[in-house]
Order: sequence, then structure tokens, then C-alpha cells
Amino acid sequence: MLESRKREIRIKADSFREKCKVGRYGIIDLFKECERAGYKLLRYPLGENADLGFMVKKDNDIVIFTNTCSRLSREIFTLAHEIGHVILHLEDEKPFIDDNVTINGRSTDEKEQEANYFAACLLMPANDVNRFIDLEIRDFHEKGLSAIDIVRIMSEFNVSFDMALNRLESLNVINQSRKLCLDNERIEKRVGNLLRSVGGNAKLDEFRAAMGICNLRHVDEEIQKRKKVYERYVGHLAGINGLTLITYNKEIEPNYSYFPLYIDEEEFGKNRDEVYTKLCENDIFSRRYFYPATNDLDSYKGKFAHGETPVAERVSKNILTLPMYADLAMEDVDRICGMILSLRM
Repeated sequence: MLESRKREIRIKADSFREKCKVGRYGIIDLFKECERAGYKLLRYPLGENADLGFMVKKDNDIVIFTNTCSRLSREIFTLAHEIGHVILHLEDEKPFIDDNVTINGRSTDEKEQEANYFAACLLMPANDVNRFIDLEIRDFHEKGLSAIDIVRIMSEFNVSFDMALNRLESLNVINQSRKLCLDNERIEKRVGNLLRSVGGNAKLDEFRAAMGICNLRHVDEEIQKRKKVYERYVGHLAGINGLTLITYNKEIEPNYSYFPLYIDEEEFGKNRDEVYTKLCENDIFSRRYFYPATNDLDSYKGKFAHGETPVAERVSKNILTLPMYADLAMEDVDRICGMILSLRM
């Protein structure tokens, strides 16, 4: 692709992006931006092995389709690719149908390559990538990028690990050798674990949203069941020295999603981790909540001094959430509470 053509595509991608709602670095919701631009967007689960998307002009309408069976980051890139076809190749009468070959950049078709370049410029503009590296990646010039840094880029720009690597290579931020090393590191440390270490950008897919809608009619009933479990816990644990329970504002209607318990070791006689271990030994699975504190995560270590966040650190070391679900039997609540109270000194 000629440099003059690349420059033209970058200008058009920037022009579209300027009309979008952007977070710190990435476009917040490209699907909404597509509809806001006047395109008719169709999203449907065609199947994992089906085409990823297409663009067609029908009468006065521009129709874009994306296959929701692909990962969300892949679907977003497919959408950006199809928008590229709209902006760059609308004069063509034939539809553009895209699969793994065209979206992954393996197609030799010039227009597919242009649409891919447009998508990369739209989702990860060079200026924003460089700004992210400058402001967010400590010691980049000395240490370069790690796999965790790539995951942070994924989360900020709403792209896949592979797309982030490809774009960084094309911008000469990393070379091919470093790209292979980062890809190997990704394989060794599953991306899901990396995402959890930085606080991932979680989204609800259409199937789970549909299931949620189907179950809305049961919500009030489930909340009432949870309320009974909550009240049973309170009956056993309220007023016990060293245990602090959550109290609800009378002006709100709680959904009783969690039962957090603050354990003061000096007053109760045992610390949170000792209570947690005792419950685990008896097949009672609680959770150490707000744990670890954010400034203890690998991705944030060194950025916040421990003395600057004493409340967060204290809470992270003392909160335990007890089992809480609608069908939890009252005798099980009694057993859990009995186990906790047996530890008092």
C-alpha cells in the first residue's frame, strides 16, 4: 500500500473517530457509533465457523452485519473493518463479505488490506497509543512492554491481544522478535489471568443478556429468599465483639447480593484468614473480598505507597464474604455461623 494511500486512510479514520465518544484512549461503544452514523447494524450468532461480517448498500441504506459468535474484541474489529469498507469503498456495487482470512490480514485483496488498515487506525490511532505508552507504562524505555502491558492496552482500546501486537509492530513500538516473545508469554500466562490482575473490561454478551431478561420475573422472589438468609446471619452474628455486619440505609431496597463480614482480630480473637481457613477445612467456601488491595496487584506495585491507602489496606485484610444465595438452607447458615463463633477467644 502506498504511503500516500495510508495517509488518506488515516485522515478518514481520524475524521470518523472525532465523531465518536472516546474514553481515556479507546472508543467507548463502536456499535452505538455505527448506528449514530446512520448505518443499519445487524448482529446475529451465525456460528463460530461462519463469516465474521459483511457490508452491503441496499437502496439508500448501508447495512453492516457482524457475527456475535466471535469474541467481542474480534467482533469490534470486524465492525471497524466494515466501517472501513463503507468509508473507503462505498462506490463498489458488490457487497464485502469477510471471514477469518480477510479479517486476519491474510487476504491479498487490496481493498481488504485497506479496510484492515482503517480498522487499526480507528481503534488504535498512533497518537493515542504513544500517549498511553508515555503516560501509563513505567520504565518503557528501559524494560519495554510485558504481556501485562499488552493486556492493559487490550482493555483500554477494546482490542484483542493479537490485534494489539500487530498494531504495535506496525507502529515500530515492538519488533517481530519481541512480538513473538510477548505471544509466548501470553501462552504461558493465560490472558484471563492477566486481565484479572489489571481489572479487566468485562461485558455481557447477548445470550447471557437474553437469559437475564427471561429471569427478571423471578428477581423479586429471589431477593425475598436472600433476605431471609441475610436475616438468619444477622440473628447469629449481630452484636458479637469483633464482627461488624453491613447495615442498609432504610431508604433503599437492597438485593442482598453479598454478606460481607468485617473481622477485627484484636476483639474477635482470630483474624480473617484464620476464619477463612477454618471454613475451607469444613467445605464452606467464603471469599476474602476486596483482596488483595489494588496497590498490591503486580500491575500497580510501586505506584501507590502503602501508607497512603490505610483504609483500603485494612479492609482488604479483614473482610470475608460468607456464602449467600437464595436456596441456601437455614440449617447451613446455622452451621456456618456456629463454625465462626466456635473460633471466638
